[in-house]
Amino acid sequence: MLKDMPNIFYGYNGRFYRLSELYGVVTKRKSDILASVVVDYYGHPVRIVFVRNRAVTART
Repeated sequence: MLKDMPNIFYGYNGRFYRLSELYGVVTKRKSDILASVVVDYYGHPVRIVFVRNRAVTART
């Protein structure tokens, strides 16, 4: 689990983004997994997956 920090940046498409900026850049889906992106973090490829709030369950 990641937290948006003001001094941690992830490389994506030749630019560096904070976590909140990266969320705004990637295309999102309407499923439980909103977006999945491979970024560069200090020379290592890292996959970041944005998911919906799993604490909220659908009541039927």
